[in-house]
Amino acid sequence: MSNPFDPGTPEHEAWERQVRAEGAALLDEVHAALTRYVVFPTPEAADAVSLYVAATHGQPAWEHATRLVIKSPLKQCGKTRLQEIIAELAHNPLRTTNISPAALVRAIDADDPPTIMLDEADTIFTAKRGERSESAEDIR
Repeated sequence: MSNPFDPGTPEHEAWERQVRAEGAALLDEVHAALTRYVVFPTPEAADAVSLYVAATHGQPAWEHATRLVIKSPLKQCGKTRLQEIIAELAHNPLRTTNISPAALVRAIDADDPPTIMLDEADTIFTAKRGERSESAEDIR
């Protein structure tokens, strides 16, 4: 019997078709959930967030981390709402506002890394009166 993961075998081709069909349907469901609760500035922004959510589930297999920066010049425009929806869809979300560097280090598992979600990250990383806080540098 051939290995279904060997490219070129009929079993592999059938498996690939199933994964593509189910993956596309799943991305459509993620996109629908996002656009149901969030108004995006462009259709491409909704697509990008959908792909980011999918990327969080593949993170353990990669050597790099994807980042999603949610920003807007307007206050109360839905940035936190978008983060709440992403937290329900992303892999192993770790929602944090004021986390200590020690707690952040303890939360990261090499085998199952969390999706770190910093709300109001600009308050952590921006300088106040020209100085950056020591904990912000440690978190960075």
